[in-house]
Amino acid sequence: MPVRTRARYNALIVLHHIPKDCSSAPDAFMIQAILFDFNGVIIDDEPLQLQAYREALGIDGISITDEDYYRLLGTDDRAFVREIFERAGKPLSDETLMGLIERKTELHREAIKEELPLFPGVVTFIRAAARHYLLGVVSMARRVEIAHVLERARLFDMFACIVSAEDARACKPDPHCYQTAFDLLNQKRLAQRRLPLLAGECLV
Repeated sequence: MPVRTRARYNALIVLHHIPKDCSSAPDAFMIQAILFDFNGVIIDDEPLQLQAYREALGIDGISITDEDYYRLLGTDDRAFVREIFERAGKPLSDETLMGLIERKTELHREAIKEELPLFPGVVTFIRAAARHYLLGVVSMARRVEIAHVLERARLFDMFACIVSAEDARACKPDPHCYQTAFDLLNQKRLAQRRLPLLAGECLV
């Protein structure tokens, strides 16, 4: 089962088990927290991300194929751009890197200006899940991109933590980003004077 399909399938399983009676205690359920990916799970924008990269890189005379993009899916902007420049045999200064990332971010924001391409049902699911579970986002997207979309969708306050590219020491599938989110959720639990989460109580 493809990764994105599996993620949405898992989400549907959890939604099925959310109690209809809001007075039901979430502690009665094994799952206590859910960590979401962002691109490809909350927002269906992979083609828009690819197009933004193409336009941003095209200014520097670099072209990328669909295969290039999807092969590097899961990396952050820095790692993606560095890899593409290295393959093109072109030097890349820090100034050029940051300028290109800002350019790509603006192109992506413009592409979703009129309409957010959210997955059908995701807003309803997140709002329902947030009533019973601690929610977090773990993504290699930039924090500014994640926050922009969640705020527009009125979902920002549904999440107890956001771990973005700026917080991760390595790109997925390195587990550091997930461990960081897990620790942040446990800080919330402890602040509420609740027992810390166990690994098996967090759905990824």
